[in-house]
Amino acid sequence: MSGDYVVPTTPSAPLNLSSEVSDTGIELAWEPPEDDGGLVVEEYNIYRSNSTESLELLATVENVSYLDAGYSDFTEEMFYNVTAVNVIGESEFSEGVSTLPPVFDDDGDGISNENDLCPDTPSEAVVD
Repeated sequence: MSGDYVVPTTPSAPLNLSSEVSDTGIELAWEPPEDDGGLVVEEYNIYRSNSTESLELLATVENVSYLDAGYSDFTEEMFYNVTAVNVIGESEFSEGVSTLPPVFDDDGDGISNENDLCPDTPSEAVVD
């Protein structure tokens, strides 16, 4: 028998995680890891929290993007990390991203203040 045998490992962390707030939620995107550990990356785990200390598994996906539609009305900074998974196991966390709540400027004065309607306020409501 000739040739080198490489023992498969867990993949390295996904790369270039980014987030963008949209009117449908928080859109996450990333790139596959540089090293798949010698095996196909089968899925990605997405973790979320309002603290970098208590990240919890949010979802598992097979592609390199995710829409966190359940958090379209968040009011505090949210933190996200992603891991890559092959049959050997899970990678380390990607570099994390944080996302700030959207700013609502309904009155057009350039700042979010008490004169602006909140996302849950009916459009016919009048704010004095």
